[in-house]
Amino acid sequence: MSGRLSLDLFVTLALSTQSERHGSLRSLSELKTQTSEVLMRQVGLIKAAEFTSVLVLVTFTSMCFALFESFEPAVSAADKRAVDSEPAIESPEKYPQVPLANTYWKLTVVDTEPVIMAESQQREAYLQLREDTNTLRGFAGCNNFSGGYEVVASQLSLQYLAQTRKACPEVMSAEVKFLSALDRTVSFAIVGEVLTLIDEAGAPAAEFLAVYF
Repeated sequence: MSGRLSLDLFVTLALSTQSERHGSLRSLSELKTQTSEVLMRQVGLIKAAEFTSVLVLVTFTSMCFALFESFEPAVSAADKRAVDSEPAIESPEKYPQVPLANTYWKLTVVDTEPVIMAESQQREAYLQLREDTNTLRGFAGCNNFSGGYEVVASQLSLQYLAQTRKACPEVMSAEVKFLSALDRTVSFAIVGEVLTLIDEAGAPAAEFLAVYF
């Protein structure tokens, strides 16, 4: 009976090896399960007097499992370093695109120059577009402004119609540049939480950052 048990195990191992050569090798756990099932069927027929044979078969089974383990491809240190050195690709879901309308856009750049608030400035410059009425409003650094907008795909036209008339010598230059950037805008792009207004030459006129309250 021990010979029959060894034969069954040998057949199982041979089949797994043959399958591996033809690219149809089952998973390691499946092969171990198959081998264990062969053992269980046969051990149920062994009498107590055959205990020594069982020990021999257990040792043989351990050798089979070790052989199955060798079927798993080894990853070399060089391959591991190559994988570890590959740049991580961040999921786009980590940076969902913010909608153009109904977002508070804080002004951060005008004509490629970072915006710095003056000490006398009451609040940060910003822009907001309202989707249901196609109107806009904002603060340019000294004066509030309002108006309307039209958007078709990535094309954008901004028209500010009303503006307060305060005099703020310290920030007037920056305000004029901001309003000029709005006038020159013909399209826009949003990447993550950054809005870029683009002029007719394809150059960035102003950049904004989405702010949440």
